[in-house]
Amino acid sequence: MKTSRISRDTAKYARALSTATTAVADKTNGRAGKKNPMSSLPTTAEPSPLPKEEPDSSSSPLSSIPPSPPPVPAKKRKRADTTRDTSATEPPARWREVYDCVKEMRAEVEAPVDTMGCDRLAETWRSPKDQRFQTLIALMLSPQTRDTATAAAMRTLQTTPHLQPAGLTLSSVLGLSPETLTSLIQPVGFSTTKAHNILRTCQLLVKHHSSDIPATIPDLLALPGVGPKIAHLCLSAAWGRTEGIGVDVHVHRITNLWRWVGRGGTKGPEDTRRVLESWLPRELWGEINGLLVGFGQTICLPRGRRCEVCKLAERGLCPSATVRKKSSKKPQKRESPDLEDDDPSDHEKPTVPDIEDLLTTATTRKLRSRVR
Repeated sequence: MKTSRISRDTAKYARALSTATTAVADKTNGRAGKKNPMSSLPTTAEPSPLPKEEPDSSSSPLSSIPPSPPPVPAKKRKRADTTRDTSATEPPARWREVYDCVKEMRAEVEAPVDTMGCDRLAETWRSPKDQRFQTLIALMLSPQTRDTATAAAMRTLQTTPHLQPAGLTLSSVLGLSPETLTSLIQPVGFSTTKAHNILRTCQLLVKHHSSDIPATIPDLLALPGVGPKIAHLCLSAAWGRTEGIGVDVHVHRITNLWRWVGRGGTKGPEDTRRVLESWLPRELWGEINGLLVGFGQTICLPRGRRCEVCKLAERGLCPSATVRKKSSKKPQKRESPDLEDDDPSDHEKPTVPDIEDLLTTATTRKLRSRVR
């Protein structure tokens, strides 16, 4: 059988490839010390598996874009430091002059707190126990209420038929309903809330304090509706013991105007109380509330301070005084005629127009209008 030249060449190439493959396998088995039993058989080489091609990142259109950095955790925003220096321990300069000057002005003008303050509203003919109770009730009615309204509400409670014949006592108040008590104290602000606090306080006084008011600041603060100001004022007025300063809006506002409470002032009455107690002599703690409340009611008003009549502004003792400067120009006086030397004959009498002249003028106007 004749074969073509191409077939002979192909067979020759296959035999040469098989021989080369067998030689490589024998050489490998010889290195391992083993003889391949299949080495004598003619085999055809199998194509080695092609390695997996990895994607070429250089051909990607996004290869030129640098990778994004890892996310940075967001930092917490620091709040602005709003703390104020309320650790004043040294008395302000010339504070005693300011204090004495205010006492001088307060002696000249009577304020509502002098006659209608909470420490003056209890019935003096009552027993000490009932007087202490009435003082506490007056103080619980006073927050955010004028002294006149507090005094009116106390007078209603002391004279209302709902509390007779006992009057304003602990046992009689316990017999009222919240609605009735709210209507009796109506002139004061937040009357509904205050009525509930008073009734709850009466129940606690009977249960824990033998129907009397507490004699310590912590026990007073445990009563509903009683804050630090009421607690300190009540302890001073009812028990005669002063363990702190009663700071209300007047004391807080005025001492900040005087810059008595450290650099930058204070945020609230409690901060003001702590600063004042750090340097004010203890013998003045009991009287400063009434002194500054009356000063704030008569001269240093919350709105429209009367700096023009305040001696602190006159003596340069108040750093917040705003006194309007008087104009140096004197108003010019108008020269008025001397009525005493005025002779009536010197004045010319008003002339009355002649009727004929008026008629002539009217006729002339008519003729002119016709010509036009």
